[in-house]
Amino acid sequence: MDTHVEIVATGNVVDVRMMRSLLDLVAAAARAYSSVNVLLEVIAPKRETGISELIDIWKYAADKGLRRIRLAHVITGRPLIEGDVSFKDAFAKNRGLNIKTFAAKDDALEWLKRQGN
Repeated sequence: MDTHVEIVATGNVVDVRMMRSLLDLVAAAARAYSSVNVLLEVIAPKRETGISELIDIWKYAADKGLRRIRLAHVITGRPLIEGDVSFKDAFAKNRGLNIKTFAAKDDALEWLKRQGN
């Protein structure tokens, strides 16, 4: 497998400010380690992001130049809502971002491995 950078964040609530900060870290780590594979695991029991906030987050990611990386976004600590995940991943793809959301880290690592080939 290609090498990857792994970032793990734990908090009580996921909100836009937290996600923007994490995307800044993703961009910095990708530059520092010359990696195009990034695993971002967010562990939080609650979220305060609706559809409009998701749009803001992925627009921010596109503006940060994250189109050149593969980002496996692992969400743990709360159940995933399939409709939200599908919308988020589709919106990111439409912005030219290669982002996929997972509930399990092993699945995310396998996706990064397949994407690297």
